[in-house]
Amino acid sequence: MLKKNQIGSNKRVSSYETIRKEDSTLSDDQVRLIQVGVDGERTILTEVTTADGKENRKLVSNEITTTLVPEIILVGTKKEPLPVPQPKS
Repeated sequence: MLKKNQIGSNKRVSSYETIRKEDSTLSDDQVRLIQVGVDGERTILTEVTTADGKENRKLVSNEITTTLVPEIILVGTKKEPLPVPQPKS
């Protein structure tokens, strides 16, 4: 019986999402970034055992190595009044 053990490492990235929030204090043509998004990362360690040509996998650890942070954008909704034309003198 031939037996071989290995530890495999796998990183998985999760893309951040963008959250858009309406803000009545900003005019409707303004957008403001209030939080920068950061992709999350997870590191997975797996023990791979091969015996008699058969492969067996066992999860060793599954840890978040970088916490995912959403991007947050404020979108203005305030309508600016149109300028009133001034009479010509």
